[in-house]
Amino acid sequence: MAPKFFVGAFWKSAIALSVCSAVGYLGTAVPAGAVPQTESRIPVATAYLAQATDMQSIAENLVELLAEDNYEEAQTLFGDSIRSEISPESLKNHKQNFISLHGEFQQVVGTRNPEENLVVVEVETTQTTTDVFVIFNENREVVGVDYLQEEEN
Repeated sequence: MAPKFFVGAFWKSAIALSVCSAVGYLGTAVPAGAVPQTESRIPVATAYLAQATDMQSIAENLVELLAEDNYEEAQTLFGDSIRSEISPESLKNHKQNFISLHGEFQQVVGTRNPEENLVVVEVETTQTTTDVFVIFNENREVVGVDYLQEEEN
């Protein structure tokens, strides 16, 4: 059976926002015959790498706060638009569900930024190594955190 993702109502809107942002960013038309200058792409790439590193640090910090049962501080990392919908209790329940599937958190193995508004935090648990997905909005605020609901066969 293929892995399934649990996507709650506000996670769906966050993912849709991420997909729409990526499509809008990537779908920008360049007029025929207009070729962007190399010099103009370098600062954009540098800015993106700086942004990605910053988001990776935030994502890693969020995962570590959840692992330490520091739900109140973890809640502060969420963006203003969603913070009121994320309670410390809901974060605790989310973590307990994660533990029942994957085991207790051991350590962060690494992070990667495969999409503009997504950071994947690879974590080692007592049972496996798995990914935690941290979703950001266009302002680099956390709007979602999720994980695989089933292990791959």
